[in-house]
Amino acid sequence: MSFIFLAAFIRVLTPNLTYSKICGHDLDAIYWNYILWGPSARLCVDLLDPARAVTHTSLVDRAASMFTGNYYQFEELGRVSAWDRLFVVRPKPTSRWTVNVTTGSDHIHGFLSRAYANCSRAHRLDLYLKLSGHQWFGATAGQIYKTYILLWLRHASAQDVITCTPSLTSVGFPPLGIPVCGANLQFFNKEDELGHVDANNLPK
Repeated sequence: MSFIFLAAFIRVLTPNLTYSKICGHDLDAIYWNYILWGPSARLCVDLLDPARAVTHTSLVDRAASMFTGNYYQFEELGRVSAWDRLFVVRPKPTSRWTVNVTTGSDHIHGFLSRAYANCSRAHRLDLYLKLSGHQWFGATAGQIYKTYILLWLRHASAQDVITCTPSLTSVGFPPLGIPVCGANLQFFNKEDELGHVDANNLPK
């Protein structure tokens, strides 16, 4: 981690250079590996080798399939070597005895989302229900599910719908079918952006 901090510090001091060198390595390439694969300094340097980068990509893809296929094997830190390829473990700010577990990067999160999408519908539902209540993987489950739903809304078949079943307390309410949005799907980053939406001129 200190290596990445030093690299970032040198980047700030040399903003006008197309690239910088640190310990004989291309700083821009190291920083890009950090964005793609997470905060491991050793990994960021190792993946400067193109052959290693190709191998690591394959290993992350396999690890994502392992996790979505049977996440129980990941419940013990260090039990499987694939753990470090997917997740980063940090102590919580309030206590060093409890930890936060997150995916190493948005790029790695993409591998998990694709692996999740490749599972059967029944397995996806079962996996989400189990992960969402897990003390370590709850946040990851939420990220995977949101990504999957957004991709489904844009790219699924126009004849397909997501059926939302009413809660047990909502007696008499019919199921709600949410259709695919396709090209009409719009993303909003802030609440105030919704103020520019004209309710009378929404895409049909």
